[in-house]
Amino acid sequence: MHLHFSPLSKISLWIGFLKLFLGQLFRNEAPANTALTLIQKIRLSALLKNLGNPIGDR
Repeated sequence: MHLHFSPLSKISLWIGFLKLFLGQLFRNEAPANTALTLIQKIRLSALLKNLGNPIGDR
């Protein structure tokens, strides 16, 4: 995948994946975080949709 993302969007994308992964790990122990996990999934999908747009869209 050789798309040219800014370093910030790469970092935030990795953070989003890490949060999602950790959210899956600790979901059973922390049911109160379900809303937070849902928000993170929405933000992640929005981020992926933004990354799919042409670069000049900012």
